[in-house]
Amino acid sequence: TKQNLIYIGRLIKFYPENISNDLKKSFSKGLDYLIDYNLNFEKNNIKKQYNLNEFVDVIYIDQFYPTKNKKLDDVKKMYENEWNKIEKTAGNRNLEFRAKSAIVANYLNAKSYATTLVKSIETEMILDNTNGNYWNTNENLFLTNSISTQSLIIEAFEANKMDTKNLVQWILQQYKQNSWHGTLGTNYALHAIISTSDFNENSTKIEIEGIDSSKIQQLFGQNIFETSNLNEIPKSIKIKNNFSVILNGSIVNYKSVPINEIKSNQNRLRVEKNLFIKENNKWIPLNRKIKLGEIVRISLTLISDEDISYVHLKDYRATGFDPVFVPSKYYWNNSVGYYFETKDEETNFFIDYLPKGEHQFGYEVKANLQGKFNNGISQAESMYNQNYKTHTDNKIIEIEK
Repeated sequence: TKQNLIYIGRLIKFYPENISNDLKKSFSKGLDYLIDYNLNFEKNNIKKQYNLNEFVDVIYIDQFYPTKNKKLDDVKKMYENEWNKIEKTAGNRNLEFRAKSAIVANYLNAKSYATTLVKSIETEMILDNTNGNYWNTNENLFLTNSISTQSLIIEAFEANKMDTKNLVQWILQQYKQNSWHGTLGTNYALHAIISTSDFNENSTKIEIEGIDSSKIQQLFGQNIFETSNLNEIPKSIKIKNNFSVILNGSIVNYKSVPINEIKSNQNRLRVEKNLFIKENNKWIPLNRKIKLGEIVRISLTLISDEDISYVHLKDYRATGFDPVFVPSKYYWNNSVGYYFETKDEETNFFIDYLPKGEHQFGYEVKANLQGKFNNGISQAESMYNQNYKTHTDNKIIEIEK
């Protein structure tokens, strides 16, 4: 309930004109439920022991809504003693709690509390001028992770009029490498980025020179220039970044060529394709013509210099091969999870998380047609980052009787 209210609340705060009245009513009812939960807890709490996390969560959520709940003063009074100890107990709390408490303290106009909390967070900051400043938190739980924690710290620093440029830089760098760990991290990261003043200005931040802007189509955050006239392709393109942080992007040139002209492209993510045949009950590298009816094992090796999330590995099969049936489902391969899928012309591996290093994937096919065939290329790419893209070249195989 709390996370859903936070998601809705952020939309209400930044885009009130785009939020329906029904959604605003749902938020109001949800907040009312949390307040009643705390007040009912107090009635049955004989020992008068309170969890300050509940108070911080309720006030943090309340800040998003313009209309204040009348019962909120009772909640503040209920937690008053615990809240007044926050300066003394801050050092014993985790980063997420301290960051959220600093935001709440500012909202309640408790400036000294906010300053103490932010200073305690700042002392643990790890400085990195290249990738951005960050904190050593390895939490990756259902409702918190390193991205959500960093995002809350950015929000706390912003509320205290502190520089957040290097903190946002770290958030952007994480997206480049590993995305933002699902819906939770993505929501928190986008909120942190949007809430910083540099990203909220209406001026043009990315300028592209060298291509006729009237011929550029924008689709899903991409600027696409399509032409069949090679003379229209500029020899150079100039990109100007007017943001105060380093952004990651790429220029990708797509062109159609015969499969035999495709050259291998290897970088920080590399893929290798090898064929094996069985002789004397052992798989050996293919070094001869394939006999009709023989089983061939296609071995795909993925090598990554970095940890990458959401990788799609696709292998195009030779026309003379038919895949040996393997059900499409989720598999595990040495701690790497992936969804395996076979289609008419290709075999797909959808990999959730690819750790740094070398990883083996494969499947078997049967030689069903006689002749010479293109073996097809294998390609791998991050589904959210075009900087991680690779493919093999094509080779010729021959199948005989």
